[in-house]
Amino acid sequence: MTQALNEIDDWIDHSQSWHALHIRQNAAPVYGAHPGLERAIIDLYAEECRFCFSEEVYELYQWHDGNILMGEMANPISLSSLDHAMSLMIQGHVPYRPYLPLFVGDDAYYVIPQAVAGQATSPIFFFDGRIMPGDTKPIWGNFCPSFFAPSITALMQAMAECIKTYDGISAEYMRMDDANKELDIYLDHTYNLSILTPIYQKYGVVGTAAGLWR
Repeated sequence: MTQALNEIDDWIDHSQSWHALHIRQNAAPVYGAHPGLERAIIDLYAEECRFCFSEEVYELYQWHDGNILMGEMANPISLSSLDHAMSLMIQGHVPYRPYLPLFVGDDAYYVIPQAVAGQATSPIFFFDGRIMPGDTKPIWGNFCPSFFAPSITALMQAMAECIKTYDGISAEYMRMDDANKELDIYLDHTYNLSILTPIYQKYGVVGTAAGLWR
């Protein structure tokens, strides 16, 4: 995963795409990439919340402590800071406590299950947390079968390959660089999605699930 994260960093730092420029030009803490955490700090979060992390989670949050905009389709999806992810879990935004939301949108939660000591990887699942008219809390069902990633590494490797191939992670944000985007938004978005899908499938990532990379 280290190589993929380095490639994503290099893209954020140097690409002239709308997506990379947006991340680069919007400073933390509101927008933009946060610095990574020391492993000892991540350990404190794990101990306080009694949630065991896989080694992938340690590497991810040592890379950046969140706030990196990943994708959007009327619902921006960002890598959450570890503190915010833990707060969402404790406050019950995710219905079952053993799941930690890593990538979060207005009503979308990409979550990982609790690991066991020494576990190397974490699969990623998707919860749709939309609030229906008349309700005050999200209506939770089972994991949405439309999205699954076998590991954080697989997702990041797919993102890195999309960056190398098409200078973008998200089909929606790739569309921002298209001079003809206003002519037919739907067809342009559908085309971008069609060229990204084979790359994500190559790494075992299934579906788009409300915009993580769509």
